[in-house]
Amino acid sequence: MILSLHLTAGSRYNVYDRTLSVMILLLVFGAYGGVLQPLRVFVILLSPFLLSLPVRYEVVGKYYYELIFFAGFIAYGIISWILYSWLSPLTFLSGEGAKELGYVMLNFLGFLMITGFADRALQPGLSVLHGWVVLLVFFLPVVFAEVFLGYHLPLAAIQERALSKAGINWTVVTGTYINYNAFCVTLLYIFPFLTGFIYLKTKWFAQVSGWILLSIILLVMVINASRGAMLAVSIGLLLFLVVYFSGRVSGSAAGLMMLLLIAGVLIFADLGSISFYLSYRLASQGFEDNSRTEIFMGGLKLLEESWLLGVGPGNFEPAMLRRFGFSINVPHNFFLEILVKYGVIVLFGFSALFYRILKKCRGNTKVEKYIVYSALVTLPVTFSIDSGYLNSTAPWIYIASLYVIAGEGLTKNTDNL
Repeated sequence: MILSLHLTAGSRYNVYDRTLSVMILLLVFGAYGGVLQPLRVFVILLSPFLLSLPVRYEVVGKYYYELIFFAGFIAYGIISWILYSWLSPLTFLSGEGAKELGYVMLNFLGFLMITGFADRALQPGLSVLHGWVVLLVFFLPVVFAEVFLGYHLPLAAIQERALSKAGINWTVVTGTYINYNAFCVTLLYIFPFLTGFIYLKTKWFAQVSGWILLSIILLVMVINASRGAMLAVSIGLLLFLVVYFSGRVSGSAAGLMMLLLIAGVLIFADLGSISFYLSYRLASQGFEDNSRTEIFMGGLKLLEESWLLGVGPGNFEPAMLRRFGFSINVPHNFFLEILVKYGVIVLFGFSALFYRILKKCRGNTKVEKYIVYSALVTLPVTFSIDSGYLNSTAPWIYIASLYVIAGEGLTKNTDNL
């Protein structure tokens, strides 16, 4: 079988390592492909290889909870979908419930693929780390075209029309996504791995490259003026600087890198117009969003009326429309999305995944703990920025990557890519 072969004798990486990186790199296509996004197709094509791997009971033991949770999640979703389809035939005819369950099953399969292949990889931690860093490099041509040339990919036109309709003449950076919030969330996924990369690398070129990439993330955050994204990246940056200055990098080198970071943001950003727009948003709305508050409160009301069992997959929009007259198909919060659709018990099981990550990370090194803790501390904000999360592949690949870092760690020899 091809996936059982090493690339070369004595290689630091094998095919499983490369597969981990490729799965992350396929996120560069963003929203392109729709239902058949490249990562989803890749997961479907490789699923026979995952299912044909010899069962290693120690691996099953490591992820027994995840397997039980995913199986229970799908079973509960199918039961609730059938039940609510019987109560509301229009929901069944729309096919949204079946579509959502299909997405969720693919996302779970992608999660298991990451963790399963990590067990077979030679350097799973580094493969995941490098995958997220190189993903940002792959985004650079699109970011450059949007920021400096004013050229946007076709999907970005949807965001531009929405802003124009709202009377906002503002150029945002959407990458390969439909809206800028989705791109900001992807950059937040990259952030802990990129800053972990900067901490690990001691060679001058790797350090400078890492700080330049970090300045690009901050630049995009400032241009897009996403309040949630800026809050999350500020928390992450503060945690990183504490770790970085108390670590192995000398004070002079750290000062030089910080100077490059600040200079890069100040030189390339149009601070006048950006600060005006950000100040306008903060002055007019602060960190609150009335529409999202209404969605949040409405979702909790639906949960209460469902006896804390949830309204079922694909039924959020019909339920909101019937109850409150809102035509909203996603709750704009990952935790709320699971809570309202699948109920309290499933949300508790989902939250336990992060406890499992923390538990796996107890004996890890300082930088490994930083990557995991930084991701988890910013997670409540990161998971409340974009419109929907449950059907998207990226959040599940992100969570699976944290599993790999916490469970497998990083190799000590980190200077050779």
